[in-house]
Amino acid sequence: MKAAVFSEPGAPLTVESVADPEPGPADLILKVHACGICGTDLHWSDNADPSVGWRHLERGAVMGHEFSGEVVEVGKDAGSGWKIGDRVTAQPFSGCGRCPACLAGRAYRCQSVTNRASLAQPGAYAEYTRVGANASFRLPEAASFDEGALVEPLAVGLNAVEKARMQPGDTVLIVGAGPVGLAVATWCRFSVPAISSSATWCRHGPTRRHVSAPPPPSTPAAKTCAARSRRSAAPSRA
Repeated sequence: MKAAVFSEPGAPLTVESVADPEPGPADLILKVHACGICGTDLHWSDNADPSVGWRHLERGAVMGHEFSGEVVEVGKDAGSGWKIGDRVTAQPFSGCGRCPACLAGRAYRCQSVTNRASLAQPGAYAEYTRVGANASFRLPEAASFDEGALVEPLAVGLNAVEKARMQPGDTVLIVGAGPVGLAVATWCRFSVPAISSSATWCRHGPTRRHVSAPPPPSTPAAKTCAARSRRSAAPSRA
């Protein structure tokens, strides 16, 4: 298959032929239909100093953890709930699929967890990718593949809003207007409706400005899937 492959910090990714992923017993293989470019990917691809806190990518790594796709292969122990043709998104990591953490949907706590963009777990900047069945979520019929690729960043924003324990009437300042900041503003309105009029974000740059929170998504499908993902995902990133 073709994939966008990392070679060294600061260098453009190159499209190369790489081995097709093979499913483990509790895995699914997806044909990738949509994949976002996360700000984390940009930092990873530029970082040459592991001490600054960003992961140091190895040569040959394939990034991409905001994605959706179609199931084309099902591992023998993945469970009877999965079938060829299912439309899914998945968390950015895979576990063994058998331990209590994996069975509870918290693969990030598995003792043998592998993170996407590692050599052991290539990401979705590729035609196909491997995901853990217990870390995967079936997309509602109303959700497109593009919306499915937004579930991970939307789940990060939803997690932040829930952890803030905001109450109706609270005034909210969101520092940073990237995709996650916009997701936080959206959830302030969509999950806590009474906050909508006072939720604003502050953009860094040559000037600073405040803008009203964006409108909620046109369909609740993305919210439903993001909420399920958030409830079994790791704590939000900064």
